[in-house]
Amino acid sequence: MSTKKPTDTGCLSVIMFFIMISYAVSSIRNCFTGGKKKAETPPVQEIQRTPPVREYVVPPEIKGKYRIASTKDVSFPTVKRYVYNVVVTGEPTKAELTEIAYAVFEAAKRWTPFNALSVVFYDYECLIYHGIVMGYADFAPDGDWGKAIDVQTGNYRTMKIINEIEEPYWPNAVTKREAEIYADFDTALFKDDTADEDVVASEFAEKYGMTQKEFHDLCIRVTARLRK
Repeated sequence: MSTKKPTDTGCLSVIMFFIMISYAVSSIRNCFTGGKKKAETPPVQEIQRTPPVREYVVPPEIKGKYRIASTKDVSFPTVKRYVYNVVVTGEPTKAELTEIAYAVFEAAKRWTPFNALSVVFYDYECLIYHGIVMGYADFAPDGDWGKAIDVQTGNYRTMKIINEIEEPYWPNAVTKREAEIYADFDTALFKDDTADEDVVASEFAEKYGMTQKEFHDLCIRVTARLRK
């Protein structure tokens, strides 16, 4: 006489049915995928972007107050150094002249790579190279012109300013004509370093219809201009 209960047989039949269905579904899936597992989607990685270099914008308060009159190459074979002679207009302050120096520095970087740069200020173009300046600003590695040899040309990361700009005292400015007369006189002395300065000064006083004292005073005013 059998002791197995009918319900036991029914449960086993249901379990076997679901196992067979699962196997059949798995077989059908393998037919379509070739038995390969679905590729996992790689995690999205954030792309690191270098922030754009902010372009230097000339401040409005110095626009139209200067122009680069000339440049001079004072480089060595492997060290690029330049002098930018800047003529100002109006009556800029020391702060404005300093801002102009930075503007020239940024412009020079776009034009030609360098190791060091000097920005020299004049009130009249005729006085360039006559040793009479309003002041200057040097840009060099760690603020040292001599360290220009220690950096790669075009590397400005350690550039610092050496600010030798004085506060101009505009009431002591001279006229363009006075500046031109002095420049003419100084050029004559430069051409002949054996010439007697007093003799040349006397000749120039006569040339410009001035007394010797008037001419001497003019030279003093030009060399001491813009200073209290």
